[in-house]
This record gives sequence, C-alpha cells and structure tokens, in this order.
Amino acid sequence: MYRWQKIHETGNLKWLLRMDLNVEPHKSLELLWETIYDEYLMEFGLSKDYKQVMKLKKSIALQKADYIEKEDRILLNFIAADEIALKDLYERTKNSVTFRKSLEFIEKKQGVKQNLRKITVGEYFSYLKQD
Repeated sequence: MYRWQKIHETGNLKWLLRMDLNVEPHKSLELLWETIYDEYLMEFGLSKDYKQVMKLKKSIALQKADYIEKEDRILLNFIAADEIALKDLYERTKNSVTFRKSLEFIEKKQGVKQNLRKITVGEYFSYLKQD
C-alpha cells in the first residue's frame, strides 16, 4: 500500500521497483502500472464522484461541439450550468476523506495498527468496501 500511495502522490513509477534506483520512467514501467491499475479498476471500480465528474466533462464537451456546429447560443446556458455543477462537485469533494483518515478508520474498526509497507492494496480497499 505504501508504494501505491507514493505513486499516486508523486506520479513517479519508480515506486514500482523494489530497490530505490534513480531510474527514468520507462515504457515497461508504464505498461506494468497500466496492468496493475486495470486490475484495481476491475476489482473495485470507479468512485461515484469520479463517474459524475466524467459524465459532466463529457456533457460539456458534447455541448461545446454542438455549439460549434450549430452556433445555437442557448447551448451556452447548458454548458455554463454543467460547468457550475462540475465546479461545485470539485469543491464538495476536494476536502473529502483523505488516505490517512481512511487508514485511521480501518485501524479503529479492526482495533489493529496497519503497517503500510505490509498491507496490500487489495486488502486496503476491501476493508474500505466492507464499510
């Protein structure tokens, strides 16, 4: 879990390696990360908030394309409404539960301190899913 968190914090795929090497991101590391992340998504899926963000972004993009094609100014109102909804969603979720708080929740629920270097990503998200 420690390395998973570090990759998400830094965006540096060197955390996939067991040894601390100063390596440049390589295509094989990118492929490995994609495979790992695909497995995660297959097992745990996307959050509701992330799905809503993607839905709003898609709606905005499609409406902008329609506006360019049709030049119907009424579409600008729909675009603005979706952009406001997206901004509100970002504001509402930016102070949501942090990794540290969710780990504290797991520890409190189980009554055991979790070692980030030993708990797997699968175990961590399974514990949260049991909520």
